[in-house]
Amino acid sequence: MPANSNARRHSKLLDRNVKDNVCVLHPHSRIRYNWDMTTLVMMAWVVMDVPFSVAFNVENPPNNGWNWHRACGTAVDAFFMCDVILNFNTGIERANGSVSTRRWDIAKAYLKSWFWVDIISAFPLDLVMSGDAAQHSEVLKLSKASRVVRHQRV
Repeated sequence: MPANSNARRHSKLLDRNVKDNVCVLHPHSRIRYNWDMTTLVMMAWVVMDVPFSVAFNVENPPNNGWNWHRACGTAVDAFFMCDVILNFNTGIERANGSVSTRRWDIAKAYLKSWFWVDIISAFPLDLVMSGDAAQHSEVLKLSKASRVVRHQRV
């Protein structure tokens, strides 16, 4: 099959799917590509930050004031929560090469794959827990460590 007819077929597939669900991104769209590249940058932060934070028990300043580490951590948490939402709004590629934009298909596929890892690692447990319990909690350290698993997905 010539490249032009393959591109034409892909273009028709995109057009038909966009008409079906306007708010669903095509998995190979430019927006999704840029999001995935940003995810790689965030993952680089997590892969460097989590071992550092766990090993050296990085904690909030004594007066609970603003610091760059906490601000970056909160921004990363917010990004990954948005990523969970975006994954529910991104079409899935079927085995035959077609793309499904049906919400039920997307939700079913995501819930069977990376949803639980994503939601556990994105949940801002350190913001929910307060005081000494947050600083000394093994659960908090494990939830931070689960973020490193996300790099396997990308």
